[in-house]
Amino acid sequence: MGGAGRVGVVTDSCSGVSPEMAQALGIEVVPLTVIFGEEAFLDGVDIDTAEFYARMARGPVLPRTSQPSPARFLDAFSRLAAQGASGVVVVTVAGALSGTYQSALRAAADFSGLPVEVVDSGTASLGQMFAVLAAAEVARKGSEVAQVVLRVREVAGRTRLYGVLETLEYLRLGGRIGRAAAWTGSLLQIKPVLALGNGDIVPVARLRTRARAVEFMLSRVEGDLRSEPGGTLRMGVVHSACPREAGELAEKVRERFVPDELVVSELTPVMGAHAGPGVLGVAFYRDWCCGSDWELPSAGERRCPAAVPQAGAGRAVTRWPWGRQESPCRWSKQSNIGMEATGSVRGVGAGSLSRWQRGWD
Repeated sequence: MGGAGRVGVVTDSCSGVSPEMAQALGIEVVPLTVIFGEEAFLDGVDIDTAEFYARMARGPVLPRTSQPSPARFLDAFSRLAAQGASGVVVVTVAGALSGTYQSALRAAADFSGLPVEVVDSGTASLGQMFAVLAAAEVARKGSEVAQVVLRVREVAGRTRLYGVLETLEYLRLGGRIGRAAAWTGSLLQIKPVLALGNGDIVPVARLRTRARAVEFMLSRVEGDLRSEPGGTLRMGVVHSACPREAGELAEKVRERFVPDELVVSELTPVMGAHAGPGVLGVAFYRDWCCGSDWELPSAGERRCPAAVPQAGAGRAVTRWPWGRQESPCRWSKQSNIGMEATGSVRGVGAGSLSRWQRGWD
């Protein structure tokens, strides 16, 4: 999967990186394990989202999860070494949420074939995915291990992730509830809005209805974006077993914020085990670095050209190695990972709706 002489990128299945994305971008995905009673399934390998959420709905046994063994990471490192990789960067789910980070560290300490750096993303799902995709992008441009690590930390540090949950019960049962534990006794019919960052699940607001909670989440995103103008706006919508609502939310996000790139993803089984069905979330970050022009500055400061969009209109066509997606857009640019703009579009920036996960069709 990785290219000879390039840095190989490894992540875990909490990132939501699909097999198609992994194949196209040369990313190794190490699965966690989902357990129903006595049955164990590798996340995204032995069980997909449809089967998982169907099992969850049938009950009564709630799923448990288990981190990957160091051996699974070692296997991924060995595959990359055999393909001629010059080094490896591992981007894991937040260490505060899973032992996956520690497993990767142990594997890195035991592996002597290549230099390996393990980065705790401090997040999960789309937040982690954004960091992984950024790593793959600069790795494909020939960046060294230190450059890839710096890019991962930059993107992970900029990304914000909000989510509306149907209930906190799954987080409570899984021991991942964090500071939202104070709400568990009062949330009978109230919909919580949470944020994830720096490995911490933070309670943001409690609303009476799901519609109000989603609108509050979008308002919070809008406020955050106002404080960080400029740059390329990368956004994503994530859901668990509610694709129709996710599609509607994605359209609202596209119309309200006009993102340069928009991803629609579904929580993988291991993430769904802790968040439950009915999750709707939005992740985003402002990117002032364009992958093809990005470099590691000698003074330790980031250098990259700033994108200054100009108004335009038309349709953008995103041609990924695993598919093609067309959507209306206001901005256009030549993306570092394969975006082309067509029609009467001018300026820099980008605008496309790329459904990389379920919802592609």
